[in-house]
Amino acid sequence: MALWANMNWSHRLVLVSALAAVVASPALADMTGFYAPSFRGQPSSLVAGWERFTVATNSPVGNLPDMVGSTADARIFQYEPNAFVLGSGNIYNIFNKSEFELKYTGAEAVGLVTLQIRTGGFELDYASVGIVYDLAGTPQFLGATRVETDRMAAGPGGVFVSSAWEWNLSALDLNAFSVQFKASEGSMSLDSVTIDTLSKTQTALVPEPGTWALLGAGAVGLLLAGWRRR
Repeated sequence: MALWANMNWSHRLVLVSALAAVVASPALADMTGFYAPSFRGQPSSLVAGWERFTVATNSPVGNLPDMVGSTADARIFQYEPNAFVLGSGNIYNIFNKSEFELKYTGAEAVGLVTLQIRTGGFELDYASVGIVYDLAGTPQFLGATRVETDRMAAGPGGVFVSSAWEWNLSALDLNAFSVQFKASEGSMSLDSVTIDTLSKTQTALVPEPGTWALLGAGAVGLLLAGWRRR
């Protein structure tokens, strides 16, 4: 509460407005803007999703996936104090910048990874989003390009944003890693998360985008050649 006492009236207004927007807009929650990656459902693919959280701060268990059809061994932890779970199932922290970790473990080495996150109120620190893994005892951070898939106003000072990131870890030999991400400011609400993975072995069987383009160009060429012979 000392932090609240030290705030000027404009900062207090922004925080209260953002909290009101998040609390009053549960209908905007869940996985709006999320998509199913092309490899979801293929052999050696796994998925985990969180629509409602139950644990606001760090615990030995964390938040287990609750999305129907989740198959991956993954859980989400939040480490900053003063966070709490809203009635909508979101993790919210009005004063501190929430810090999250998604821990993933699989039986097979991972190739493709797709992560999707939806937040309310203030936004994520997008530069903080990345896969962390161990290399000879040294933590390694691997970022990715963010793609915004949805943005929706949620009252004064509040906004719901869905984002997606994709990685190809085929050059590594990882069956376990963490995804780390944190809020850019206090008063951010974590609404929902999904993670999809495809095994390294199965990823090797998926043609690269350039290969698909070449195959498509070849097919068009064959069709044109056949039409000219008529």
